[in-house]
Amino acid sequence: MLHTDGEFISVLQVKFHGDHSGSVPDDVPDLTISGVNITEKLQEIYFKTVHLYLHISQVEEQQKKNWGNPQSVVEPLTQVKRRLRYLSAKLKQTLLDFDSKIPLSTPAPPQLSHTDDYAQKEYGWGVIVTLKGWPHQVLQVLKAEEVCDNSRGTLGK
Repeated sequence: MLHTDGEFISVLQVKFHGDHSGSVPDDVPDLTISGVNITEKLQEIYFKTVHLYLHISQVEEQQKKNWGNPQSVVEPLTQVKRRLRYLSAKLKQTLLDFDSKIPLSTPAPPQLSHTDDYAQKEYGWGVIVTLKGWPHQVLQVLKAEEVCDNSRGTLGK
């Protein structure tokens, strides 16, 4: 599931925002994975996956409001959200199977103050660019901790 997401997200980025270079806006979440053990890292991955889902939902809402909702954007955003929802559900189940008392926090929805179209487009671009590296970061942690099947890049269990 995760191997082709980088390429898929690159296509989404170009379709949605065109070819763009620049820095990622400050209100785009940092997706650095921290933790001293695998449980903390999986909790962090779960939290940030849900957070990223909320940000993609925000991008989708801005897209609908400001630029309509062309099928060329709707379908890729729907697929990204579906994949993030699947990953978060799989992580949650894995953590709860390991220890049903593991606390799983849920991020608050993004509170954005973008008022103009350009700032909203920059934010959307930043979220998509950040999302592009997320599958690779997750796989690196899972492989390093031997939590996933290295040959397929899928969660074990």
